[in-house]
Amino acid sequence: MTGEPEKKRVLVVDDHPDVLMFIEIDLKLRGFKVASSCSSAQALEMMSSFNPDILLLDMIMPGVDGFEMLKQLRTFSDLPVIAFSASPGNQDRALQSGASAFMHKPFDPDEMARKIQSFLK
Repeated sequence: MTGEPEKKRVLVVDDHPDVLMFIEIDLKLRGFKVASSCSSAQALEMMSSFNPDILLLDMIMPGVDGFEMLKQLRTFSDLPVIAFSASPGNQDRALQSGASAFMHKPFDPDEMARKIQSFLK
């Protein structure tokens, strides 16, 4: 053992690869262990193997959207979920669907990091 604390794990789900890459790089630079997926279905499969401490979830995606993923996730986990969307009208629906918090896209990376830390304390 090195005595260093284990890095907190963040799973990021967004159907835009550029957004995923930006968030992943930013969070890794802040000391998080990050996994990402462009698909809700794949992210649900990753839950047990990656064992995230928190989930960042885009609400509007093709196929299984963030709302459906939240519905499925809440059947087996109370993991903190920060939902995000470019559509402000999705905030209430995301929170009612089980999200712990909501952020509007585009969001400030420092604000995102503060919000993540507030759930991981």
